[in-house]
Amino acid sequence: MKIPQSALALLATAAAAQPAVANAPAVVNALSDATLLAYASSAYDRRQMTSLHMVLGQNHGATVIADFPCSDLCPAYTVRIIHYDVPLSRCSAVGGVEKAILVPLSIASAERTFCFPKVLADHWDKYVR
Repeated sequence: MKIPQSALALLATAAAAQPAVANAPAVVNALSDATLLAYASSAYDRRQMTSLHMVLGQNHGATVIADFPCSDLCPAYTVRIIHYDVPLSRCSAVGGVEKAILVPLSIASAERTFCFPKVLADHWDKYVR
């Protein structure tokens, strides 16, 4: 699987921000709000990303996932869903915001609720889905 340049750039930026500590255990990439918003605001190749599931890193202590679901008309209907990997019952506890969005399903779409990082909810107009 080829990882797109935009995702590689995001992960490289986050990794470079990690302090180097001798003998420290591996740490999942810490994602700042600015880095996360920059990634979410960037264009992406729907064909290349269709049906992928990626762990992007940690934002405010919560794991951030990028899912790219599609249905019958791929890649045209592929959407990018960047969300926290927590149950909705814990969304507010990690600083997330619950939002419902349309997700491709069979030959239609269905509304589904996710826990989004607050920075994305606050800048919803910039988020390229």
